[in-house]
Amino acid sequence: MLVGYGTAFIFRKEAAVRDQMLLKAGVIMICLFVVIRATGLYGDPNPWQLHEFSLQATLFDFMNLSKYPPSLMYLLATLGPMAIVCAYADKMGGWLKGYTCDVWQSPLCFLCRPLVSDPPDQFCTC
Repeated sequence: MLVGYGTAFIFRKEAAVRDQMLLKAGVIMICLFVVIRATGLYGDPNPWQLHEFSLQATLFDFMNLSKYPPSLMYLLATLGPMAIVCAYADKMGGWLKGYTCDVWQSPLCFLCRPLVSDPPDQFCTC
C-alpha cells in the first residue's frame, strides 16, 4: 500500500509520460533483480544454487524468494513486471481487457463464493 501512495504522482501524469516512466522503472527493477540475485551480493536469505543436471531446477531455485518478510529480491521480482503490465494496460484490448476488468472489479466474496460448499449465504451476502 505504501508503494501505491508513493507512486500516485506517476499515475497523475499524461498517459505517454506515465507509460514511459513505468516501463523504464519495470525494466530497471528486473535488471537489478537479475544482477543482485545472480551475484548473491545482497537480498534474499535463501541463496540459490546451480543445479548440474537441470536448468529447470536452477531457474526454480533462482526464483525461490522469501515473501515474509518481503526481501528486496521479492519486491524487485514482483514490482518490476507489474510496472511493465501497468505501462501497457491502457493499450490492452479484447477479451483480456474485459476479463481483467471483470475479475478485478468484482467483490472478493463473489469470486470466493464457489469455493464454499456449505450454504454460501453464511459466507457472503452478494
